[in-house]
Amino acid sequence: MDITKLESFFTQLGLNDDLTKNAISLIQGEEVEDFDLHTIATSYTNEKEELFLSRNRAAIIDKHEKETQGSKWAEFSNPLLNTVRKAGGFSREDLDGLTVKEAINKLVKQKEIEGSKHGDEATAEYRQKVTTLQTELQEIRDLAEKLEVEKSEVEEAANKRIEATIYAQNAKQVLKARLYSKDIGFDIPEKVGLYSQLIEPKILDSYLIGQDGSLTAKDGTKALSFDGKTFYTHVDQAIKDLAKSMNILKVSNGGITTKAPIIGSTSGGEKVNLAGTNFLAQQLAKK
Repeated sequence: MDITKLESFFTQLGLNDDLTKNAISLIQGEEVEDFDLHTIATSYTNEKEELFLSRNRAAIIDKHEKETQGSKWAEFSNPLLNTVRKAGGFSREDLDGLTVKEAINKLVKQKEIEGSKHGDEATAEYRQKVTTLQTELQEIRDLAEKLEVEKSEVEEAANKRIEATIYAQNAKQVLKARLYSKDIGFDIPEKVGLYSQLIEPKILDSYLIGQDGSLTAKDGTKALSFDGKTFYTHVDQAIKDLAKSMNILKVSNGGITTKAPIIGSTSGGEKVNLAGTNFLAQQLAKK
């Protein structure tokens, strides 16, 4: 077996030196302690997804704008161009390729020319028509300005939706990675998938999660803890508090870490603490 080629292959996949050595040891049939394939695979997948989103964020936003901007703006501009065409007696070819502002300017110039031709016929009736026309033109200008503002608002809203989508994906990935991390210390690690269903929505609904796991309130201020007695700075603190309240966090007794009993009974006939199981059943029943 060519170890050099294997090392090169794993390095190109993005594994660090420790993971590469452990992976090769497993392939060679050696035992490796603390080598959780599921956690490593999940972390590796999340990291690749984060890199893809970060590297392609501008392209994603640009693609969305190109796909939606034209149709949205056409909904506003086409009716206005039709109004200008009718007011000036233009054909569709006369305004073909012109923007809304250019079409309005063309209409204004035409009306100014018509007004100069009839300067000698400036009767009271004609002056009234001119005044009415000027009012209509001003209304068209005002409408055009309003549409420009609405166009900007449409684009801004689209950008915000994209930002929110990217944030939601990143936040879920960071939270999922922390839930599956050994740093949390659930009483039964095999049930982390079940625990995640209860913990994940509570944290996502209450806080903003940074790429580094930092935690803030939805408005960007400090993240007040669930019990209102302190502030969180990292998502791990919120996870542990929720896990503790659900009685699913590994507890320590006299410096020796033990698992809080959830099912079964003790050999000594003592009552078993079923609070965690009952709480989980109640929460899942609400879903």
